Amino acid sequence: MIRYFKLILIIIKSSLRLKFKGILRGRYFAGVEFYNKKNIIVDENSWIESGSRLLVTDPVKIEANIYVEEKCWIGRDVEIQTNYGSKIAIKKNVSIQDRCKILGSVYIGQDSLLAPDVFLSSGNHYYDYHPELLIKQQDKLVVGFKEGFMSKNSPIVIEEDCWIGKNSLVMKGVNIGRGAIIGANSFVNKNVPPYEIWAGTPAKFVKKRLDFEPPLEIQSGKVENKPYFYRGFDHSGNGENGFPSDDSSLCVLAPSSGNSLFLRGEIYVEGELRIWANENLIYNNTVIPGKFSQLVVLRGILNHHISPGLYQESPDNIRQFLCVVFEFKHGQPKKLKGFSINSIEQNDQSN
Repeated sequence: MIRYFKLILIIIKSSLRLKFKGILRGRYFAGVEFYNKKNIIVDENSWIESGSRLLVTDPVKIEANIYVEEKCWIGRDVEIQTNYGSKIAIKKNVSIQDRCKILGSVYIGQDSLLAPDVFLSSGNHYYDYHPELLIKQQDKLVVGFKEGFMSKNSPIVIEEDCWIGKNSLVMKGVNIGRGAIIGANSFVNKNVPPYEIWAGTPAKFVKKRLDFEPPLEIQSGKVENKPYFYRGFDHSGNGENGFPSDDSSLCVLAPSSGNSLFLRGEIYVEGELRIWANENLIYNNTVIPGKFSQLVVLRGILNHHISPGLYQESPDNIRQFLCVVFEFKHGQPKKLKGFSINSIEQNDQSN
């Protein structure tokens, strides 16, 4: 009888432990495990299926090491794990199918899809540091501490509207361009340009979805211009009233000899708007709600400021173009779009 009650007690404790592991900021995710919950943020409009694990090991400080934005769906038995100061950002409306593993520093752009059993890792094992030692011993010597881990950590970037096929493996440091497709069972060990389809082991070019050729001017209402509102914009509408953004955003245009840009859009809430053209900060002002039209000089007194990470982290095949980066900061407590962009035109005149 005593053994029977002990068994019942063990079952109850196990059930309660699982339930407590599944609570994140007052919301219960049935059968999901969270470790170091203070470092994990999952939007209230996203869902995670049972059997999945979100783990932050050895966090450097209290901040969001794992951030899942709204309208995301994460399937069963998915593992998402960071170490030390690495970060995983899963942007809006991303679908991650069953049994995927996402480890280290990974960025997954909005509207992307990961098929089942995809493996993404920004790290590696080490076998030639001291070849006479066990691989596990070498790993401990090379990346078993914060400084070593971060020095060897090479982030993976999957841009928006990508589709990664079943059983695919993406290696550390790889950038998969906007709109790209990776075929099933592929091993991706090099950057994939935007809107290209790659497959194989190692993955190689198969064909293009479209020719990625940024024009001199872009307008949100033109279907053919949509790919060049490259990152951070909400593409769910038709673009007739501009593409909204509440985050760092990037447009890509063909470079020209023009010395200014003319931008049209709308500001939704008061805040600070900064705009870069490649490495040049060309606009930095407080803006108020209303229609926005601004002529900004490409080579002026604001040159030589530190450019945002969104440009610096872009691969060479994107940085060869004119990259216009937007950053909007506002203090609104609610989730409000900060601004939208209707068009960017290159001009030869500065006034």
